[in-house]
Amino acid sequence: MIVKLNIVDMTDDGRGIGKTSDGLTVFLDSCLPGDTVKAKIIRRKKNYAEAELLEILSHSNDRIDNNCITPAECGGCDFMEYSYPAQLRLKEKKVKDLLSRISNLDIEIDDIKYSNMKYNYRNKSILHVKNKDIGYFSKNSHNPIDMVNCLINSRISVEIKKEISKLLNRYGIDNIDNILIRNSKNDEEIMVVFITKDKKLKNIDKIVDQLVSKFPNIKSIILNINKDRRRLLGKEDIVIYGRNYINDYIKDLKFKISPETFFQINPEVTEIMYDTVLKYADIKDNDIVYDIYSGIGTISLFLAQKAKKVYGIEVVKKSVDNAKENAKLNNIENVEFLMGKAEEILPKFTNEKADIIVIDPPRKGCERSVLDAIVKMAPRTVVYVSCNPATLARDLKIMTENNYSVERVQPLDMFSHTVHVENVVKLTRNNN
Repeated sequence: MIVKLNIVDMTDDGRGIGKTSDGLTVFLDSCLPGDTVKAKIIRRKKNYAEAELLEILSHSNDRIDNNCITPAECGGCDFMEYSYPAQLRLKEKKVKDLLSRISNLDIEIDDIKYSNMKYNYRNKSILHVKNKDIGYFSKNSHNPIDMVNCLINSRISVEIKKEISKLLNRYGIDNIDNILIRNSKNDEEIMVVFITKDKKLKNIDKIVDQLVSKFPNIKSIILNINKDRRRLLGKEDIVIYGRNYINDYIKDLKFKISPETFFQINPEVTEIMYDTVLKYADIKDNDIVYDIYSGIGTISLFLAQKAKKVYGIEVVKKSVDNAKENAKLNNIENVEFLMGKAEEILPKFTNEKADIIVIDPPRKGCERSVLDAIVKMAPRTVVYVSCNPATLARDLKIMTENNYSVERVQPLDMFSHTVHVENVVKLTRNNN
């Protein structure tokens, strides 16, 4: 069945949402809001359909020229052909719509904040290797597109990838599955991780020598041994050059970063986000603060500069180890990091004093038991940091049904040229 569609929105995974003349919702790839397209229905469900794009009949007024070399094949970006102001409007609309539909919140959100660095902002690249191709997976497949250039990865990581491609071909290495490249602010320190099933790579010493010779800011080269295809990183790291971490800064604080630990990928927007968290928290000198899903302690240490005491809760052991090291590195003593699942640890503190709780969960959002524990602890302020507005909206609905009100919602464009959007939300307890 051939249909004409007006594209009205985008899904969380970058698919266009179209409407037929009779109101049927249709999902399809390779189009943008404002496009009018001809498409072929390939799968019909009760309330929606999926389609294949045949032709763009008229282009959105917000379409722009795309400078990416492989836009159609690569699954890395969604919006390279969408003007930046239009991206921001769509992300604001997405947040507002989800809060209205899921949380039943009819509130104004703040204008989205962004950095001036809209390209080459990513300080972490995870590249897949197959045959001689190294890059991101192509759309809807596990075949990488060879990354000749990339407009969102840092320039230094693109150059390192090019050199690695040459060296792997030169020395005939074919048993690397993935490559992780991290760089600190201003490229002062760089980490390269080769992810492989094998503990030995032939000619790896020659590769190391030539990489470090060409890129002297490489401070860490690691073999990560991973025999489980379901995971990106294995549990065993073998340092083959330098050390097992790099250092980076957020404002005036210094952080150790290991291969498996989480660190925000957009340095400029990260600083904007942390300023927003501190503003919303409005910490007083005697406040007891909890940082749930605390990672390597980035938010915790900023909170600790103002609070009497901060407790961080994190499930990844290496992240907890890094967090404790980072506290020492920055001479911050009024913070304690606890290892374990938030849903198991936080309920043990429900009878303890908590003035402010900051939560920054993974994309799946908070476990219900975490939210229940927060409600019982009754902090005057909860600051919720989220990279998934759908699970954020779900969790805010629970909080607003349990004596909390949403005061501020600040969207942040952490992931330019993709559909993803970060948010910081301030909740306050009613009847303070």
